Amino acid sequence: MTINSQNKIRTFSGFQLNKEAQTVLHKTLLPAREQVQGFRWTPPEQWHLTTQFYGDLPWELALQLAEALMVLPLPKLPVRLQDIGVFPSLDKPCVLWVGVHSIGGNLSTIIEQIHAVGRSLKLE
Repeated sequence: MTINSQNKIRTFSGFQLNKEAQTVLHKTLLPAREQVQGFRWTPPEQWHLTTQFYGDLPWELALQLAEALMVLPLPKLPVRLQDIGVFPSLDKPCVLWVGVHSIGGNLSTIIEQIHAVGRSLKLE
């Protein structure tokens, strides 16, 4: 969460990774942590699956979004973490991403419900 000078907050929706996923991903990334210089690694407890980035929103709108998202029925779904990349480039990585693939669940349906909430608030 970042608050800017216009009293807005950088906003996204997402899921927190469970402890098992955090541990597996952390162990998998250990070699990269030693090889990548100048990259600020966040603690595994802060790693998440971003479902939508909304940008800098006024506080009131961010709260409306949070309230609307909190009522969605979101079951736990097993996922497979695969594929790793960075952006904007390998020379100057700012963000590390890991691909997520649904296993035996319908992650895309849940993500569409989240996007529909954003559309209902005219955030797309």
